[in-house]
Amino acid sequence: MKHVIDLVRELVHKHGTSNPMDLAKYEDVHIEFDSYEETKGYFIKIGNIKYIVINQLLNEFLMLFVIAHELGHALMHHNNFCVMKYEKGVYLTQSHNTFISNCIYEKEANLFAVYLLKDYFEAYRADLPNELIEIIDSYTLSKIYKNNI
Repeated sequence: MKHVIDLVRELVHKHGTSNPMDLAKYEDVHIEFDSYEETKGYFIKIGNIKYIVINQLLNEFLMLFVIAHELGHALMHHNNFCVMKYEKGVYLTQSHNTFISNCIYEKEANLFAVYLLKDYFEAYRADLPNELIEIIDSYTLSKIYKNNI
């Protein structure tokens, strides 16, 4: 998973920011917002255009994480012919095959988001929703290297 951390470092160095909204713009990934009951967000590529669609009803911290997570998919998994969508605890593709939570694509996208936003989330940890804290804590660097996530 070192390649994910290297990608984050490269992007932050290249663009001078770790803000996923800015990085998406610089990397020509379009972000759209919509309202969903269950879906937090997803990445889709139509032709050569990359889109991230985010649930605008999420709180600001979860929304930022989901944007970063989906940006990870857009930059690392854009050649895979599928739509990655998280809904009701199951990862779905266009063909409705399920991704289990230990899917390598999801691990990489989570690591991308956690590493990209680590300083921001550390500063606001007391305000983060429990769901996000659990994800962040499962991707601490010591666990990543120990478990070869």
